[in-house]
Amino acid sequence: MEMIFYFFLPTALALIGLLVTIRSRQFERSCVGEVIESRIVGSPWRQIMSVVLIGGAVFAATSGGREFEMLVPMILTALLVNHLRPREMDRVVGRNGVRVGWNSRCFSELEEWRLTGDHLRFKLLGQWAAVPLQLDRQAPVRERLREVAADRESAFNQ
Repeated sequence: MEMIFYFFLPTALALIGLLVTIRSRQFERSCVGEVIESRIVGSPWRQIMSVVLIGGAVFAATSGGREFEMLVPMILTALLVNHLRPREMDRVVGRNGVRVGWNSRCFSELEEWRLTGDHLRFKLLGQWAAVPLQLDRQAPVRERLREVAADRESAFNQ
């Protein structure tokens, strides 16, 4: 009975992580809308972690011991979380909002914003952040920002 608890708890925590990740992605899609431009940064650590998790799942499934077989759901859930979670360096701008890492905001929720050069810059949780946005894609974003947050457009000298 005690051994089941030690296998159940990590699986339950991995499932909670998966649910939080899925909910975060749903919120992102509803807030950001259609993606106009994104910069998704690949990480070798994410790939290494995937290989380790897949290796662990194969070992657990083929080892023949019931204790190891009980690890398979937890390992596969952790693998899903590893692939679905936003990376901290991700930058996305959509029709209605932006995402930086785990943080998604609708344009109407931005504290301040400005389009400078090839970036949309905005205050997120009190800190300035930037999302790459090519010049030829800025017109519809500027129009939408002025529609929902015109009073929060920042001057260059601030």
